Amino acid sequence: MSLKLKFLTCPECAGHSYSSYSSNGETANVNCRCGHNYKGKFEYKTVDYPNVTILGETFKKLDVEKEIFYNETHNDAPFGVNVKIEFHKESHYHRCDRKKRYNAKTRYNATEFHYLYETFGFIEYGVAIESNIHRIGGTLDLTHIKSIVITKATKKHRDH
Repeated sequence: MSLKLKFLTCPECAGHSYSSYSSNGETANVNCRCGHNYKGKFEYKTVDYPNVTILGETFKKLDVEKEIFYNETHNDAPFGVNVKIEFHKESHYHRCDRKKRYNAKTRYNATEFHYLYETFGFIEYGVAIESNIHRIGGTLDLTHIKSIVITKATKKHRDH
């Protein structure tokens, strides 16, 4: 089983990251992070479910729901877990700042991780990452994620 990644490509910088867009279905008016505004047509790519490594155990192309809970009272993980996420190169989460391309992001001190999270909105399959330590959380579109690596946090990080 596979997923369908929906993305846009900027004709100016060839990036897929944008600050905002409005869509009427198959086309969108896009404000690219490079500063270029354009009208684009959505492109599609078939992708596999991501590989997920949880505290050293790897699940290849994980297509079942997983939930992990850590809180400050767990003796084995008092600082929660760090969740490193690698994105497909076509993902809008894949950031570009003209000098470097960033294809990974780490969420620090997560206390909850929900994989194949059902959302009510524009994301069909999601990954929710929450931190009771930083009092913040968010949801990412699973179709944009290439791999996830979860490791035990060893300290309280400044950022989530």
